[in-house]
Amino acid sequence: MRAQKKFSSNCFPVRNDRRSAIVDYVPLLCVLLALWLIPLSLKNAIRATFEYVQFPAYSGVKLAKAIKSFSARTMSKSKLITLCEDLVRENLFLKLQLSAAETQNFPEGKTFKIGNFTAKPAKVIRRDIAGWSSELLVDIGSDDGIFEGMGVICQNHAIGRIKAVSPKASTVELITSPQFRMIVHAEKDAEGNPIIFVGDEKNMLGHSIGSAANVPASIVEDDREIVLVTSELSGVFPRNILIGTVKPPEEIFGNSFSAAVVLNDTLLSRLYEVAVLVKTEAR
Repeated sequence: MRAQKKFSSNCFPVRNDRRSAIVDYVPLLCVLLALWLIPLSLKNAIRATFEYVQFPAYSGVKLAKAIKSFSARTMSKSKLITLCEDLVRENLFLKLQLSAAETQNFPEGKTFKIGNFTAKPAKVIRRDIAGWSSELLVDIGSDDGIFEGMGVICQNHAIGRIKAVSPKASTVELITSPQFRMIVHAEKDAEGNPIIFVGDEKNMLGHSIGSAANVPASIVEDDREIVLVTSELSGVFPRNILIGTVKPPEEIFGNSFSAAVVLNDTLLSRLYEVAVLVKTEAR
C-alpha cells in the first residue's frame, strides 16, 4: 500500500500531459495563422528585405566583381592595352580550335592540280600566339616531297611559303610576316607589270595588311580597288592566286605608287588546313 501511494503521488495524470502538449503548440499555430493573414504585398516586401540583408555566396560574387572593376579602373593605359591584346590573341586562338569541326577546304589525303603545280593538303598542327602573324606548323615534310620555298595556299588565296622542313613537319612563313617578299601583279593588268609585295605584322585590332610598291598608275580606274594576284615570276605560285586588294591614293604622282594591301583577314585568322604547291616537271 505504501509503494502504491508513493507511485501515485509522484505521477501526473495522463489528462494533464495531453493538455500541456496542446498548450506548447499554441504559439506555433498563432504564427502560422498570422502568416496566412498577412497581405501578399507585405510578404513580398519582407522577402525582398531578407534577400537584401542576407550575405550568401551571391553577395560575395557581387563584391568580387566590384573589386575587380575598381582595380581595372586604376590600371595604367599601357597595361590595359597589353591586357586587351592578350585577350584578342586568346580569342583568335580559340576560334582556330573551333574551326577544326567545320567543313574541310580540301579532299582529305587527296592531291589536285593547279596549273603546273600539284597541291598537297596539310593540316595546321601548331600556331603560337607570339608568332601568330609570322608562321605556323603543318603536318607534312620532306618525307612527302616538301622543300623550302614552296608556295602555300588556302581557298584560292596565297597565304605563305615553306620556311623550314623536317621529315614529318614544315614551318610556313605567312604573307603577313615582315620578312615575306614576292613579285605579284594586278589582276586586270594585261601586261603583267611586276609589283613588289611585302608582308606586314597583322594588326590584332584591325586587318591583316601588307604593302605594295611599284603599282602602275595606268591601271587605276575611278579609284576602284586593285586586286593583286600571284605571278609566275615568283617561281613558287601559278598565275592568278589571290593576294589582297589595294586602294589607290587620292593623288598619284608619277607612273607608279606605293600603297597598303588589305588581305583576307578572316581566312588568315582561321587557318586550320592548307595546301602546299609542288611544281611538276615539264614534259
